[in-house]
Amino acid sequence: MKFIIDRNALYNELTFLQSALEKRNTIPILSHLLVEASAGKLTLRVTDLDLIVTTECPAEVPLKGAVCLPARKLWEIVKSLPSAEIHCLVGSDHQAELKCAGARFKLAGLERDNYPEDQPYEGIWSELDGEVFARFIPRIMHAICQEESRYALKGAKFELNQERVRFIATDGHRLALVERQGNFQEAQETDVLIPRKALNELAKLCAEAEAPVQIGRSENRFYAKAGRRQLSARLLSGDFPDYRAVIPTNHEHRFTLSCATIAPALRRVALMTESRSHAMTWALENGQLQLTANDKEGGEADDCLAVDYEGAQVAIGFNVQFLSDFFNAVEEDQVSFSFKDAHSQALLTVDLGPQDCLREVIMPLRT
Repeated sequence: MKFIIDRNALYNELTFLQSALEKRNTIPILSHLLVEASAGKLTLRVTDLDLIVTTECPAEVPLKGAVCLPARKLWEIVKSLPSAEIHCLVGSDHQAELKCAGARFKLAGLERDNYPEDQPYEGIWSELDGEVFARFIPRIMHAICQEESRYALKGAKFELNQERVRFIATDGHRLALVERQGNFQEAQETDVLIPRKALNELAKLCAEAEAPVQIGRSENRFYAKAGRRQLSARLLSGDFPDYRAVIPTNHEHRFTLSCATIAPALRRVALMTESRSHAMTWALENGQLQLTANDKEGGEADDCLAVDYEGAQVAIGFNVQFLSDFFNAVEEDQVSFSFKDAHSQALLTVDLGPQDCLREVIMPLRT
């Protein structure tokens, strides 16, 4: 196997693949990258068995072939090289020799037959604007459950039909939902649970896509491709909660918050929350919101903000970490905050544009 490739082109694609690598190294081959040289291109693939990410680079290929090389070490080598052509020769012993300018490396590889097989998608593709995934996924990642036992919640629900695209994530204490209303008549109806790691890779793939993204699904896998890059992910199984029943519709009280004002106040007062409960009290009365935290051993803090609230006096307890996660995921300044009473879930809503909306439901703490 022999190929010649531009250092910068190879480095960009190796960098793109790093986050998809298997980090635990329980199976040695999964720390390797499959490199396949064919007519005019180099195909690179990494997998952790659940997720497969593939990309391509243009290359001059005098001799076709395939080899598995240590992904991290290859990336470090290419990163260290000057901006010039890389000449690579792989012998029958699967050892790769790389030359670039005056530098030379020898890198031990493994036989291609040891690498897990890909599962090509042969179904119907739907086409969507990649901006939907790149913009929406980061808005809901914070609400994904961290508990290993709640398998169905360790990712996000992705829904696509003729009227909307929607992502939903929940950990049982909060729920984040982001959607785009529109006309998706050509799209294949989809309702799947995508794991956290695959969501990160999907958002990254779409953020750098220069063309619409194509998506598809089989019985147990989700597929996406954009230009030279594509991914395949094993779907989560299990029952996702009925999120529609969680989103309140009869809120009596509503006011608007400015992220530029509330976010710094949350950070200040959070310094005095208890480390276990992260409890903060929101006390509301006409025209005023007071944030209060009390650490029995460390002290207390409060901050008072002007708001357009005109209802009855009420105090609501929240986990400040949930609030901070939400405001960190919001890029817009105006947030609508609505609630029924101190014991019911609160709803935070952000208008993302003419067709887009972000909603977050947060359960109150018992005070």
